[in-house]
Amino acid sequence: MDRLSLLPDDLIFKILSFFPSKAVVTTSLLSKRWCSLWKHVPNLGYSDPHIESEYWRASRFIDKFLLLQDNAHALQTLYLCVNRSCPPADIETWVGVAVSRGVRDILFYQYSRTWYCPIRFPRSLYTCETLVTLSLLHTFIVDVPLNICFPSLKSLTLESVDFLLSDDDIVHRLLSGCRVLEDLKVVRWGYDILKTFKIMVPSLQRLTVEDVLINGNPVPGPDAGFVIKAPCLKSLAITSKFGSFHSLVKMPYLVKANIKLQHGDSKNLLGCVTSAKHLEITLKTKPKHKGQRTTKVLGDNNKPANINTFPEAR
Repeated sequence: MDRLSLLPDDLIFKILSFFPSKAVVTTSLLSKRWCSLWKHVPNLGYSDPHIESEYWRASRFIDKFLLLQDNAHALQTLYLCVNRSCPPADIETWVGVAVSRGVRDILFYQYSRTWYCPIRFPRSLYTCETLVTLSLLHTFIVDVPLNICFPSLKSLTLESVDFLLSDDDIVHRLLSGCRVLEDLKVVRWGYDILKTFKIMVPSLQRLTVEDVLINGNPVPGPDAGFVIKAPCLKSLAITSKFGSFHSLVKMPYLVKANIKLQHGDSKNLLGCVTSAKHLEITLKTKPKHKGQRTTKVLGDNNKPANINTFPEAR
């Protein structure tokens, strides 16, 4: 530990940033040299205890961590992994403090969905000037403001995020506020209220879309799907179990596309990706022989690399 103490502060902060926040705080007991170093570590990671009786102690730790840290230093990363025992008010407070500290990366994961627990993020989140990466996983969102602006957001992940509003324009409004967005990942589980998921981002370069059906969930209607308008895309990956896809523009800069569709009319989408240098397509249509699927893989210059027809595994 003495050797570690000889390192410059910036390097120590970097090392401590790889450890859980609780472990970082305990280093203050090592010596006077370490007494206040933890206050300058730019990351905060929190995971709810599995025993609900321990939640109060854990949440107060986060409160003190945010209160005692040096506010002059920006908070680089906020990682929150919570379950149903975490009150939405605490989440709103913690995210609000992180935004005020100039947070760059936020990952929010609600790992228990057995109990309905909607989240209202603070309005300040939707106008955060410093946020570069935002990942929302397995959560219910009930309130999205009209005014949204993420001037620095480059990467956005929406994985099993249920917008509990029947307005299909809510996603379009959210993405319209991401003026420099380059990476977008969307995973839908088939039971959200939204019918049409609109992805209209001129700056978008990489898009990954997955819609999957979970056992026991109802199959969405034929109008469920995606509308894409992203002319600057370089990479496109789609895996769809139930949705239809429509592209409003061609994608002249597309380098790689991997498309797997089971339902819906694919003609519109496929006509917009013909410029891809590497194009892999798997379509499940109405076959001449029951259980057949046709896969086409196109290589450089859109020349067919191989065409395979094979029966599905039973």
